[in-house]
Amino acid sequence: MEVAHLLASGSRQVDLKTFDQELRTIGYRLDRGMDCTSLNRYMTGERAGQSYPAVNMYPVQVSDGVSAFHVDSRRDANFQRLQEMRLNDELFALHRGRIYKI
Repeated sequence: MEVAHLLASGSRQVDLKTFDQELRTIGYRLDRGMDCTSLNRYMTGERAGQSYPAVNMYPVQVSDGVSAFHVDSRRDANFQRLQEMRLNDELFALHRGRIYKI
């Protein structure tokens, strides 16, 4: 159900390699050692209470490996683009029955 919802909302399904490549075009990469396996749950809105198996991924700056969300990370146009991608669920991957997002 979550995949159908994401696709209907305009999200684009890609494989994990493409996900990483797209982040690299704006100066980030995925630190896969920090993947967080979870059960994501909607807390508000019309989907409140619904959940889905997920892996939340950890983007870091390509230049120095600092987390994209660290207090000392850059806050340039590329960071703003990353935030747009993340907040709008622009990309997701489906792998081994889990939805991968940043």
